[in-house]
Amino acid sequence: MNCWDFIKCPQEYREYCLAYPNYGKICWKATLVSCKTGKILDSGKKLEECLQCEFYKMYYVENKID
Repeated sequence: MNCWDFIKCPQEYREYCLAYPNYGKICWKATLVSCKTGKILDSGKKLEECLQCEFYKMYYVENKID
């Protein structure tokens, strides 16, 4: 499953997402764009957002995916 399917991103969010369409399973590595706002974040803020994300928790934390 890709992140945009999991979190049900609307198409307009996918248009600016650097993870879409090729990096849906490793979105936290592909972009510094906020999944919530579409704005560019510094790496610390993006990490904070990812650590709260259910997709990130499921795929990275629980499965230890790099």
